[in-house]
Amino acid sequence: MKEERRINGFSSGLERDYLSRFGDREIKNRVIEKEISTQLAEDFGVIRFTKKYIFRDGLLVDLDSGESLVEMTARGGVEEETRAIKTIETGLRDNPDETWIYFSPKNKKLGYPENYINIWRVSGNEIIWNGISVKTNFREMNRVRKMLGKNECKDEMDILGSPVGVKMEFANIFDLFVLSEKKYYNNFSYIQEIVKTHIDEFYKEFGDDLTDDSEIIRRLYSACHNFLSTRKGNIISRKDLNNFMFGQLQGIKTETSFGCSGKTTVGAYGGEKGWYITAEGKVVFGTIPNECKICPICKMPYLGEKCPFC
Repeated sequence: MKEERRINGFSSGLERDYLSRFGDREIKNRVIEKEISTQLAEDFGVIRFTKKYIFRDGLLVDLDSGESLVEMTARGGVEEETRAIKTIETGLRDNPDETWIYFSPKNKKLGYPENYINIWRVSGNEIIWNGISVKTNFREMNRVRKMLGKNECKDEMDILGSPVGVKMEFANIFDLFVLSEKKYYNNFSYIQEIVKTHIDEFYKEFGDDLTDDSEIIRRLYSACHNFLSTRKGNIISRKDLNNFMFGQLQGIKTETSFGCSGKTTVGAYGGEKGWYITAEGKVVFGTIPNECKICPICKMPYLGEKCPFC
């Protein structure tokens, strides 16, 4: 088993410690059901826009027109948007190792029909902007800001003018948000049903160890994850369950959901799971295809001729 790597994310060890605070067995089982169900209820999304800029004389310049992005924004945008671009320009110029997150929640006044985040980063001599549609609304964006150590904003206009610079692996940024296109899971109640069924089966075998042993917790989470990702319906294979309960478990990484910025190690029998980009530019979570290449710039696995991000 590979060593578990945790960065403020779901951890079977911490989950065990948390469950130890509850004395009643039924309460423990309800808590672990909720914790694992929430972790598994992840959404997956699509990269909507990618555009490149350069620095010229210290200014962020549009590659197509050669004009200053700040000036272009000031002519067509609002004060908050201009302030945000100035902040990003200064941040990327002074700290090129940082990635900037620009929050753009749904806003009727400005005619923004969806919630978006924009990700700005330096790549060699270019500045890359990726615009991503998310389900994360203004209130939840504020939670992200607070988690990143920033003050919450008072309204949609305030957050529009308040981007945040972070030093994070590019893939980890997806953990901060719920992306807009749901891929694999039907709904939360279905996830809860599957998790409860697995908990009942594990409890028959392990009893109190189900919530007292971090390795069993990891195996439970891994079994649920495997079942949902392969969409086997409502029949749980005894062979699969025995593999996860008693077999030789391999360590793999999986990305956590919005509420837990980071990674956890789960087990599987097969290939490595994680975020990767399809040739069409979709960001998906699942078993990474063997034919994926790893982008040397953003480190994301991708299919196709070149990384859609970079």
